[in-house]
Amino acid sequence: TSASGVFQFVQETSKLLGYKHSMMFDYKTNIEAGIKLLDANKKVMYNITRKNPDFEFSGSYAERLYALHHDGPKLAHGGLNLAKKHIT
Repeated sequence: TSASGVFQFVQETSKLLGYKHSMMFDYKTNIEAGIKLLDANKKVMYNITRKNPDFEFSGSYAERLYALHHDGPKLAHGGLNLAKKHIT
C-alpha cells in the first residue's frame, strides 16, 4: 500500500492535513499529523452522533476513533469491524 509511517497515512490524508506525503516518513511529523487526525476524528465522531442520533455507530470510544482513522468519515471500509477484532 501507499500508507506511510506510524499512523499509516495515505497520500490523500497527508494532503488533507496539509503535509506532503513524503514528510510522513519522518516519525515526528507523522506523529504530529496523527495527533491532528485524532483530534479531527473526535470532532467528526461528535458531529455524526449529534446530527444523526439514530446512526448506528456502536463500539467503544477507541473502536470508533480507529474506524474513523481507517475509513474516513464515510465509514465504508470495515474499520469498525477491524477495530472490534483487534482492539481490546
